[in-house]
Amino acid sequence: MGDRPIEFSVFTKPWKTMPLPELGRFVSRLGFDAIELPVRPGFQVEPQDVARGLPQAVRQFAEFGVKVASIAGPTDEAAIAACAEAGVPIIMTTGGGRTGPRGGRGWRRGRGWPPN
Repeated sequence: MGDRPIEFSVFTKPWKTMPLPELGRFVSRLGFDAIELPVRPGFQVEPQDVARGLPQAVRQFAEFGVKVASIAGPTDEAAIAACAEAGVPIIMTTGGGRTGPRGGRGWRRGRGWPPN
């Protein structure tokens, strides 16, 4: 861990409809240092607006002492450029299918986890 303090972050997906300033205040009051911000259709920052929306979101969260530690969204050129401009170091992605114990791609019933 070194000399860096531990920072706690939260994924803001549950608060999809909360305006950014209100979300920044809320997350700060919960005691989090940072967030993972969804960049998805219907969320505060949408993929088609990431170049403008992400830097704006980072500034708004900073007003409450909250960093945007990562986004959960596309890995296209626009998102990568917006992250670079806004200082967001991580883009989280998913495989797009269920791979857990309830079934779906990569899972065979009756076998142990993780699938072979």
